[in-house]
Amino acid sequence: DIGVTGVQTCALPICIVDAYDPHGRITGGGREAMLGALYGGWRADIAAGRRSLMIAGDNETVRDLNARARADRVATGAVQDCGVELSDGTPAGVGDLVVTRHNDRTLATGSGWVKNGDTWTVVDIDRRGALTVARSGRGGNTTLPPEYVRHHVELGYATTAHRAQGQTVDTVHAFISPATQREPLYVMATRGREANMLYVDTARDFDPEAAHVAGDDVDVLDVLDVLRRVVVDSGMAKSATQEIADQWAH
Repeated sequence: DIGVTGVQTCALPICIVDAYDPHGRITGGGREAMLGALYGGWRADIAAGRRSLMIAGDNETVRDLNARARADRVATGAVQDCGVELSDGTPAGVGDLVVTRHNDRTLATGSGWVKNGDTWTVVDIDRRGALTVARSGRGGNTTLPPEYVRHHVELGYATTAHRAQGQTVDTVHAFISPATQREPLYVMATRGREANMLYVDTARDFDPEAAHVAGDDVDVLDVLDVLRRVVVDSGMAKSATQEIADQWAH
């Protein structure tokens, strides 16, 4: 894979489209098919003992992927079905992977404290709704109070690109759509040490409320064209100086 350094030292369209595609890192198709393939790839990596993360650009897709992962783990007995409601509206039981979203130095764990972006495994739940959690990778347990759980804890199987910044795992399985922008794509394509797999939605429905099928008001796009559009679509705000320069150039 092209790592962080590789992406920074070459043009993004060349790196992602021309380097990732020949190595089988890019898959294209309709949204549901891509989410199914993404989830299957993530599940296979987890079963093989890898640290893997699912990434999407919007909260709704992240919630759907988290709920799918949790339901699967409950069905296999790896996670307790009953649990407490988290800030994203999903439940968490013993065995679930969760992530904390707020720094709190009053919640000590070993020689450290609870930080935004830390991942944990739930090891116990008390009657008040507090979670006893074990930190992933580095060790150390702590108890998260019910108030903190309700406002600052989410399931940790999938995350948005924004919240994945700073994380490093073995593999990443990321969902890309025509609405994705360059900055989130950069994060999605660089968090995995071994592989970063991109699943691209190539069916753009002009009337998503109507449940169309391919060929009925649905624009089927080329997967590499979608990525080329994404890498030139920056969501970064321009400085006043740049805006002036652009206007003069125009």
